Amino acid sequence: MRVQHEVQDGLYGRIQFNSLEKRLIDSAPFQRLRHIHQLAMCYQVYPGATHKRFEHSLGVMEVASRIYDTIFDARNIRENVRERIAEELEPQQFQYWKRVVRLAALLHDIGHLLNDAPGAAHEDLGHSWLVQHFSPEVSEPVRLHVAAKRYLCATNHKYQEILSPESVRSLHVQGGPMTDAELDAFEEEVFYGQAVQLRHWDDQAKTEKLAVPGLEMYRETIAGLIKK
Repeated sequence: MRVQHEVQDGLYGRIQFNSLEKRLIDSAPFQRLRHIHQLAMCYQVYPGATHKRFEHSLGVMEVASRIYDTIFDARNIRENVRERIAEELEPQQFQYWKRVVRLAALLHDIGHLLNDAPGAAHEDLGHSWLVQHFSPEVSEPVRLHVAAKRYLCATNHKYQEILSPESVRSLHVQGGPMTDAELDAFEEEVFYGQAVQLRHWDDQAKTEKLAVPGLEMYRETIAGLIKK
């Protein structure tokens, strides 16, 4: 990719992008992300809590990419597992599924851009938009990623300890930890495992000052997964 534009970001450092990405960055939805605080009004009490959804979405993408690369690094896989993977997946499929993972991670909070209605569930809004443009492999984990938080709170008592203050607050609004019946229903979802993984990436990407690549890394990923 030919780099034509560059900005210096306080969170990620130097971000480079071409003219196509610049149009994306300058679009109203992405510009709005710059003004949505990840931790809501916490900055009123903790002046350093100024992390925005813009940086957070890029961070989730980067964390997902790093984990994917680590998992599929041949040095981290036993020989018998490598042989099984070679039988099940063609080489080009590795890159396809990496694009799916990265895109789902990048767009998991897109519902925050689609509606200002009080009480509107951003995961449902995001899913409604994504399903028009992408396959279920991308849209379904996004639809389920809030439910995955409730699932993890019910199945892992230590999980709630790592949640940000805003996530703890929103947990109660979202219904709290799942009941036994809700757990059974959630585990029946085809993409529940991917949603749980996306939830973990979501939490990890709330780390401020995490260095990740700029938006130029994602244009081809998005374009390659759009429904034809």
